[in-house]
Amino acid sequence: MDFHWYALKWCNNTKNAEFSESVVENSISGNPLIESPYSYKFGTHKSGIIPCEKEFNLADINQFSFMMQHNYNYKLYLDGLPSVTVVRDADGESILDYYGGIPVGYYDQGQLSGESSNIIYNHLDITVETHQTAEGHQRIVAFDVEPFSLKDDENRFIFSQKYQQPHNVLEVDKKVTFTYSITTRVNKNLTWQTRLDHYMKTGNDDIHLMQLIVSFSIVLVIGIIVAMILKRVLNKDFSNIEMAETRRDSIKRERIQAKRDGKSEEEIKSLVGSRPLLPSDDVAWKKLQGEVVRVPAYPMLLSFLMGTGT
Repeated sequence: MDFHWYALKWCNNTKNAEFSESVVENSISGNPLIESPYSYKFGTHKSGIIPCEKEFNLADINQFSFMMQHNYNYKLYLDGLPSVTVVRDADGESILDYYGGIPVGYYDQGQLSGESSNIIYNHLDITVETHQTAEGHQRIVAFDVEPFSLKDDENRFIFSQKYQQPHNVLEVDKKVTFTYSITTRVNKNLTWQTRLDHYMKTGNDDIHLMQLIVSFSIVLVIGIIVAMILKRVLNKDFSNIEMAETRRDSIKRERIQAKRDGKSEEEIKSLVGSRPLLPSDDVAWKKLQGEVVRVPAYPMLLSFLMGTGT
């Protein structure tokens, strides 16, 4: 479910616009974009930029907690390029997440501090990669963001120790400092034309393959069932037709034999007229079929009334 980024009590953007429905542009997925509190100047490096400091009341914390418990994420956009979230595995190795987005934070059920708490990501480590074209122009080809939760203490701005610093837990009327750092580096392998290729390859291919196999299996089973039903119905129809032909031949022989025996026409009709060629249910079905395909008396008037044309 989508949510407006400024619905939470984040830092205001550079135009001091708080929660607003004004749309700057749309993302590649069609979602509305608004200006963020983060600014970037091409080719520069920044460290420890402070957009704002915030204090939260209980209602604000409950809103953040709801977003964390329901795994709400957001994306930043730079030069039309969505951010790639850097996550760490158990061994500390970085994994690029092209789909999930940047988490608001995470809800600790007591594994870290012994009691449930809301840990907010209040620092973003942003890496922008550029590529120089043959004409000598610099193009942005990658945009990575790694979120951190840094406690506001004396080591808050020692970013070289950000992986070892304690987390920032949301508490009522406690000041939270939001910061971000930006690093620009050159990528000689990724070009402007291929910068979106990684986003097109996101997702689990095994899941898609399994969905295709399941769908094909369902279609195959339904096809076999329909074929068996049709075979049974056709066999029954063929049997009835063969039976009708046999009865017709039998009636003809009886009529010829009755004429040879000198019986009258009325006696012959009474003898063979009460025996139908086909069972009554098949006869009724044939009549119904004829009514369905029968051309109506006024087709143009019917088409006008139905509104579907001629």
